[in-house]
Amino acid sequence: MWYDLRSRIKVLTYISAAVLLAYVGYLAGSPSIETAEGPVAQLAEQRTLNPQVVGSSPTRPTITFVPTTTTTTTTTTIVVPRTTTTIVVPRTTTTTSTVPPSRSTNSMTGQQYRYFERSQEVTALQMELGMRSVDGVYGPKTRKAHVESLGGPHTLLLQNYPEFGQSLTPCSHECLPGDGHYELPTLGELINEYFEPEDRALAHQIAFCESSGQTHHVGSDVVSDALAVGWFQHLAKYWAERSERAGWGDYHPFHGRANVAVAAWLFYESGVHHWNPSKSCWGGTASGQTL
Repeated sequence: MWYDLRSRIKVLTYISAAVLLAYVGYLAGSPSIETAEGPVAQLAEQRTLNPQVVGSSPTRPTITFVPTTTTTTTTTTIVVPRTTTTIVVPRTTTTTSTVPPSRSTNSMTGQQYRYFERSQEVTALQMELGMRSVDGVYGPKTRKAHVESLGGPHTLLLQNYPEFGQSLTPCSHECLPGDGHYELPTLGELINEYFEPEDRALAHQIAFCESSGQTHHVGSDVVSDALAVGWFQHLAKYWAERSERAGWGDYHPFHGRANVAVAAWLFYESGVHHWNPSKSCWGGTASGQTL
């Protein structure tokens, strides 16, 4: 009896296993499962992942992850500072100078400057003249360059004092310097005529220091950058007044006799200080005059 019970249980077990296998086979052969829930879903999952069951390793879809590229646009703002240009417009000076204004109104050379003036205008002039030293001071070098830019001292003198270009003659019969029929007096002869004996050495030295005049010279056409003329370098701007007072108002400073005669008048009328700019050259020369 016990033996029959065990046999029956074994048969039932085989039958159950056969039924289960048949069911599983049925599931494997089914074209699709619309809905799987509960134990059926769990069984399907087990079948899918069970390597022992034929057809339980279906091809899994390949999932490709495309990285997300984030493009960040960086805007850089560059601030360019403004360049400030300061233009200094020089003022127009009205001071008196030995340099007359030129025709050009756009050039600093057409302005007037005092001797040793220090100003922005002088700086602009030096720059326009292309001077190596720009210090804003209207000194001898600046004045020389300025005068040369306007045509030189002779040109400037005759532009400003056209009467000096007249052919005033040193003798009554219309002779001119260089004429062979008339021998002009030398510097030495004129100094001996108009200066006292004790002052002649000093007069000779002054003429030499001022214009390189020597005893045997018969005339001088030297014009300085300050527009001073002849042996004793008479300033053109004072010539009309002084020559008139000295009795030589009808003559220009290029006239040798007039040049020496007016110099002697100045020397005895007001002293030797008129030639102080060259004193370092003639200062050691003896004279009866008080220096």
